Amino acid sequence: TGNGDFVTLHLDAQTDSKSLLGAYVCGAAPGEFKWQPGALTQAVTKGVWVLIEDIDLAPFEVLSALVPLLEKRKLYVPGRGESIQAAPGFQLFGSVTTEAGRSTSAGADPLSGLWTRVVVEPPRGDEATAILCGLYPALTQLAQSMLATVRQVQSLCGQG
Repeated sequence: TGNGDFVTLHLDAQTDSKSLLGAYVCGAAPGEFKWQPGALTQAVTKGVWVLIEDIDLAPFEVLSALVPLLEKRKLYVPGRGESIQAAPGFQLFGSVTTEAGRSTSAGADPLSGLWTRVVVEPPRGDEATAILCGLYPALTQLAQSMLATVRQVQSLCGQG
């Protein structure tokens, strides 16, 4: 890909657009305010890849801020009254966590027509062991018991 910079943004129902876009903050002198761009604004300006995790949990206010970015590669920043053209290299990815065996309804996401949907199935059989050992060769002897523990915890939590 050639893009060494990558930003991960974790969203939930309490996330507001100011945390992504930016806001005016108090300056050094009393009564002075300066613009502090948010994480998404900085990434768009620099051409950085962004992964927004749990995009399905974001409030409508946040989702609506993403529409111009997904449609026209422009980020509208209401606090500044400006639109920022995404720098070359900028890419936006969103993730949705689903329960095993269930997929979310595309109709439930108001932005579903603006995303390319890629379903990633969980590793099966010995694939998880191969991935773990490939990334962390020092864990090869522990990999089986580590993954057995993860599966047991998932089962106890109703996720497996």
